[in-house]
Amino acid sequence: MLFQILWGTTPALFAVVMTSWWEIALPQQVSTPMPISRSQDQASYSQNRVSYPQVLSQMTPFTLTKKANLEGRLWGFLPNDQGIITYDSDANQSFLWSMEGAEIGTLAGIAIRASSDGQTIGLSASAREDRSRLVTLDGTERHRFEGTVVTFAPEEPQVFVYSHQQDRTSLFDFEGKALASFKGMFFKFGPEHQSLITYSSSEERYYLFTPEGGELASFPSRNNALEFTSDGQQVVLSNISGPSQIFDLQGAEQAAYEGRFLSFTPDEQTLITYIQKEEVSHLLSLAGQHLATFPGFFQTFTSDLQHVITVLPEAEETHLYTLDGAKVASLIGSFQELLPNEEQLITSTQGEAAMTYLYALTGDQLAVFEGRFRDFWQAQQVVITSGSSLDDDRIETRLSNLQGDELVVLSGNFAGITPDGTGIIVAHENSSSLFRISGEPSDAIEN
Repeated sequence: MLFQILWGTTPALFAVVMTSWWEIALPQQVSTPMPISRSQDQASYSQNRVSYPQVLSQMTPFTLTKKANLEGRLWGFLPNDQGIITYDSDANQSFLWSMEGAEIGTLAGIAIRASSDGQTIGLSASAREDRSRLVTLDGTERHRFEGTVVTFAPEEPQVFVYSHQQDRTSLFDFEGKALASFKGMFFKFGPEHQSLITYSSSEERYYLFTPEGGELASFPSRNNALEFTSDGQQVVLSNISGPSQIFDLQGAEQAAYEGRFLSFTPDEQTLITYIQKEEVSHLLSLAGQHLATFPGFFQTFTSDLQHVITVLPEAEETHLYTLDGAKVASLIGSFQELLPNEEQLITSTQGEAAMTYLYALTGDQLAVFEGRFRDFWQAQQVVITSGSSLDDDRIETRLSNLQGDELVVLSGNFAGITPDGTGIIVAHENSSSLFRISGEPSDAIEN
């Protein structure tokens, strides 16, 4: 699911609404930092739209009931289903709501992170200021920091704070006592949280540290992405234009490959690279032997590891190949998601006439949906798409079953699915609306 709960143990950073210094601090291929949970939509809205989304049409027996109007746009969910967070950018305020839409409290600033128990929140003063503070859910301030909260420690009441001015991350307890210091901005935890990676924009290097701040190794990083191998004993660095390199945890290079590293096969005996100038993906052995070529940008393997899925973005085409490079099918639209049963996939086109498609892995088209793909609501077996209404230029969110039957049309832009799988939130201007499924989930997917 694209929309997810992001909290202290998630190895991501924070994101902001407006362009600011931290959006350019990391290499281009490093994932930009993320907040507690970002809304799915970042589109702009005209000022003449209605205040709250409404149900425009609905096919029984799928029934959605509007539970609450929420001030601010959906920003995320607290861990353990403890609440909903919205954010009003005009007022620079974060709002806390129960999962049923009852207001819990209002906090000044942007909610960036929540502790794993959901009881403490890291707030940034604003999108452009290098200051933050820790508060409890009732608004009680625990401590103020010069720097921005980037993540919480996974098990202890501790928080990592990054100072852009110093290009340094510090570990504090909730009372503000400094426990450790690390060169660069926190990037991710290592396997089982036994180490952590930072990225220094001033040095253009990644650093590997112990949790206590001891430096173990560093790696060159200009425009490189970094990830650990599954056993945690090596790291892979890859540049958008190549090459890709594997290093051990002492910083010694173990292997190099032409092209940008995209993925290992699950057994990590082979890997996929992409050569941008050729617009092709390659299957290589760990020794660098070429095994197969797949035109397009690699997306994923099918669960049986018998097929590769690639995309030609400019042509908005998806291709299926066998592992030896034989083409199985060409599909309309860019690949979006493999359904959990792994026997079907979703593609989508963009633009005003965007459409979404459901295909079998044989290449057979199973259903077509109006609008661009937004998410697959797994608990309800529903495909969510969105687009602009031709009548009143309002964004609409469409819910359809896997047969392509349109079940519900909501006014407003899709923002997220509640963690329990029984609710959906749509956004409009600077507000959000919470809807819940009425009746049994099985009713919602009847033909």
